[in-house]
Amino acid sequence: KMNPPSTFRLEDYDYEFDIYQMNAGVVDIKLEKYDDILKDMEEQKQYFALQEHYDLFYRNAIRQKDYVKALAIKEKYDIITDSLTNVALRTRVIDFDKKYQTAKKEKTIAEQKSKLINSKFQITTLLFSLVGLILGTLIFFGIRKRKEAQAETIRQQKFTDELLQNTEDERKRIATDLHDSVNHELLTLKNQATNGKP
Repeated sequence: KMNPPSTFRLEDYDYEFDIYQMNAGVVDIKLEKYDDILKDMEEQKQYFALQEHYDLFYRNAIRQKDYVKALAIKEKYDIITDSLTNVALRTRVIDFDKKYQTAKKEKTIAEQKSKLINSKFQITTLLFSLVGLILGTLIFFGIRKRKEAQAETIRQQKFTDELLQNTEDERKRIATDLHDSVNHELLTLKNQATNGKP
């Protein structure tokens, strides 16, 4: 897309022609008629163009030997130069601020990553400790239960052995009593048979 050509104005031609003549060294150009153009440039912050124009106007005033005018133009030139310096400084300050903010954000991100890694490490350590504690508890209760089961088995075996021993002792006692009783009866029968009593 092409922009439509701007309308040609006679003032633009005159202005450009006067600029050309000043560059060529013509001395008798009236600059007051360009005050509005310079104000527009200043409002639009076209500082580089203003600086060029004031430099050109300053040299023209020196050629005309109008030193009061040259001094006034030089002051305006210095103001524009200061404005350009201020713009450059503001641009540098903005750039430095952006770099600072970027570095600050990167530092914050790095700190957050470090905290996240530390948190993950702590959580992992905590989980492993918890798993170790649970396994230790399970092993402890497993060993304890096995020992209790072994103790119960030994107690039952001991009870069974004592029961068998008591049964054997009782059987021997009964056998002895029965033997003694039978011997006593036989002896009584023998004595009765020898004595003749029925």
